[in-house]
Amino acid sequence: MSTLAIFHPPQGLALVTRLVWQSCRAMREAIRAGDRCRAIGIGQWLANTRDAPECPEPLRRTIAGALEDALATFGGSGPALEPLQSDDGEVA
Repeated sequence: MSTLAIFHPPQGLALVTRLVWQSCRAMREAIRAGDRCRAIGIGQWLANTRDAPECPEPLRRTIAGALEDALATFGGSGPALEPLQSDDGEVA
C-alpha cells in the first residue's frame, strides 16, 4: 500500500525531496533487477506524489523520468503506474 507524501513547509519540502530522490533510486534499482512488483509499489507512491498540487515542478520532472524508465523497461506488460486514487483534495 502506498502512502502519500505530506508537504509541510519549510522542513516538509526538503524531506519530500529526499524521499522522492531515494524512491527514484529504488525504482531504478527495481528496474535493473527486473522486480516488477517492487516497481509497481514505488511507482504508485511516486505517481501519487507527482499528482499532489503541492509537488513542485522539478520534483514532478524527476518522478516522470523514473516512471518513464519503468514503462520503457517493462513495456506493455509493465506496471500500471497510476495513482492509487485521484487527488480530489479530500483527506482519506
